[in-house]
Amino acid sequence: MRIDAADDLNRTELHLPEEPVLWSVVSVHRASEAELRAWLRRERSRDEYRLLSYDLLPLELAVRFPEGVGVDRLVSTVAVNHRRSPHEPAIIVDAGTAVTVDVVDRTGVFQGGAILPGLRTAARSLAVSTDALPPTDPLDTDHQPVVIGKSTEEAIRSGVIWGVVGAVKELVARMRLELGVQAQVFCTGGQGRFLSRWLGPGVQFIPHL
Repeated sequence: MRIDAADDLNRTELHLPEEPVLWSVVSVHRASEAELRAWLRRERSRDEYRLLSYDLLPLELAVRFPEGVGVDRLVSTVAVNHRRSPHEPAIIVDAGTAVTVDVVDRTGVFQGGAILPGLRTAARSLAVSTDALPPTDPLDTDHQPVVIGKSTEEAIRSGVIWGVVGAVKELVARMRLELGVQAQVFCTGGQGRFLSRWLGPGVQFIPHL
């Protein structure tokens, strides 16, 4: 079951059995995780609660500080290990508040990756960090955004969207070059539907990887 911060936790209980259950929780938002934990303690005190961390996952990590890697990146890698073609590496693009582009090698080992601002995060930073640029939602359209913006808002959407798309394409190309093979590409996350559409063919979009 997927629970987002905006969900009504009391509604969630309608889908749960009366007997105690085990919760295996993945979260990179500490306030939301604390809210969920407090709700369970109050409403379902017999349930078992387990907050997953890197050392509880069936995954080998080839990074310097495994405890510092976001657990969302790691569980996505575990899921991709069940989906990718056997003996082929994969690249995982997770587009949300941040966009992460991660690599799992042909043996299933998490090799690390890259992190850049998400679409809305990038647009918000322009409004916060400048004096005259307006707040703009870069995803306020279901159509392919223009490249040559005819207004400030269109120019921001063009820069943010095509900038992130270009960055992800470049990262994927360089990762494939370093791996020496055409690794499969999986895309997920809250903004993954938009991003995967503009990344081109061959990208597998999985809403809740």
